[in-house]
Amino acid sequence: VAIGFALLSLAIIAAVALPWLAIVDAPMGLGDGELATNAASQVLVIALAALLGLAVGSAGHNQVAALVGALTWIFVIENLLWGLLALLDLDGVVPYLPSRALDAADAVDGSGGDEMLSQAGAIAVALGWIALIATPGITRTRRRDIT
Repeated sequence: VAIGFALLSLAIIAAVALPWLAIVDAPMGLGDGELATNAASQVLVIALAALLGLAVGSAGHNQVAALVGALTWIFVIENLLWGLLALLDLDGVVPYLPSRALDAADAVDGSGGDEMLSQAGAIAVALGWIALIATPGITRTRRRDIT
């Protein structure tokens, strides 16, 4: 489903951007592989984010708590950790946080800077977070009698 939404969003972006770029006579660069590489990267990151959301949702008993917890983690806790780790001179740990790993997985050209992981490393870290967060949900689901 996430990949379908990613492809739909890319199609909508193309439907809006291509005529607009044609009107302003901007170079589109459709012939090079950079556009396809960036689009594939976007689809991959959206799929990873969906898997991370699935892992968080499966680990909790309450959907609202899982949603509020995930948003609190992304917008509050991870930023506080980033600042705290910077104060403790542990800046090297920051790229391994979940949303920073997803950000780095999206940076195909290394545009995130030196402090970000490589794309392959970021994908591996994101998959590790997904596995770590999904483990309690998988365990809980296996123990439940759903018959």
